[in-house]
Amino acid sequence: MINDAGPMKEELLTASAAAFAAFGVTNLDNLLILMFLFTQVNGALRMGHIVWGQYLGMTFLLLLSLPGFFGGLVLAPAWLGLLGFLPLGMGLSRLRSLSLGEEAPPWGIAAPNRTRKTRFFPRFSAELYSVAAITVANGGDNIGVYVPFFATLNPWQLILVLGIFYALAGLECGAAYFLASQPPIGKLINRRGKRLVPWLLIALGLWILWDSRSYEVLAPVLRS
Repeated sequence: MINDAGPMKEELLTASAAAFAAFGVTNLDNLLILMFLFTQVNGALRMGHIVWGQYLGMTFLLLLSLPGFFGGLVLAPAWLGLLGFLPLGMGLSRLRSLSLGEEAPPWGIAAPNRTRKTRFFPRFSAELYSVAAITVANGGDNIGVYVPFFATLNPWQLILVLGIFYALAGLECGAAYFLASQPPIGKLINRRGKRLVPWLLIALGLWILWDSRSYEVLAPVLRS
């Protein structure tokens, strides 16, 4: 047992380093998206929706990345990328509202109730699912990194890696909130945000569809 302690410690340290690298490589763009989401917090979309939506979406991606999960069935990134239609539709809806001179409701959902009490642990709602869906759509290509990475781990390493991922997700949310709350960034978003938000959502949706190669899934349907 004593002789096994050295190699096991080395294996855990190696897995930890790889976990930090894998998370950093696959979540750099997600930091920018979280910053954008935190600038949109209002009566309907709350901080709790963003944080727990991030964790819900990441959990879904991790489950799909576990080797052998669902009997070896893993959804291709191209299929997950179809969720890019969600932010695309939100952006088009808000752009249409602006063109008609209407006040665009947040996330294309009902207008906020300003009298509703703010909660960090929100009930499951359309806003929370919207954030989770954006996280899944943007992270569809993460599966291509996580599947082979997880396949090299033993059970103890896998538990450690998952723990590191969840801890880093919390730090990422904190960093995104800190950056988004800085006066220069906040002033820029407040000054340009109303007209910039629809285009950012549209660009995000189109980028997700393109980056995940979802057009390969849609091509046969469009040709038929």
